[in-house]
Amino acid sequence: DYYLEIASKCGADISNKKEEFSNLGLKEEKTVEIANPIGEELSILRISLLSSLLKILKENKHHPLPQSIFEIGNIVDVNAKNKKRLAGIKIDCTA
Repeated sequence: DYYLEIASKCGADISNKKEEFSNLGLKEEKTVEIANPIGEELSILRISLLSSLLKILKENKHHPLPQSIFEIGNIVDVNAKNKKRLAGIKIDCTA
């Protein structure tokens, strides 16, 4: 098996509370919010890479399984410090 690296778009460190918490069934935590965001979709700095990976899988539902992807990227902690993280995810039709 091999994993494909996803290349984050410019501004991929920007997210929103729905993607970071609600869509994942997580309790909302403190985040670094963007002053005067363009829209609700780009209102906080992301705290995890997981939401980005799940979004990619959702957008690629038309591709055959298995799909294995990873990302090396920045997240921002509650103290507004950048942290480099690695995350990977695999989806397959076998359980």
